[in-house]
Amino acid sequence: MAKKLRSHNFSGRGARNIYPWEEWFDGNIWELTHGEDFHGEAKSFRSNLHTAAAKYGGKVRTNVRDNGNIVFQFYVEDGN
Repeated sequence: MAKKLRSHNFSGRGARNIYPWEEWFDGNIWELTHGEDFHGEAKSFRSNLHTAAAKYGGKVRTNVRDNGNIVFQFYVEDGN
């Protein structure tokens, strides 16, 4: 049965970045190694890159290599 609590310390919990987006979104071209830099399907992680880039105010160019690695570059579109 569900139990109502008066309080709870949520420190150390909740949404947190497990990937170094700020480092990766520096405008350089990066290659992420499947099974080392990310886990799961490359196509799924590719979607994560696009979502994270939008949160950082930009976009990413991506390619999935035959070996499952992902090559990407973060960029911000010029508003002109």
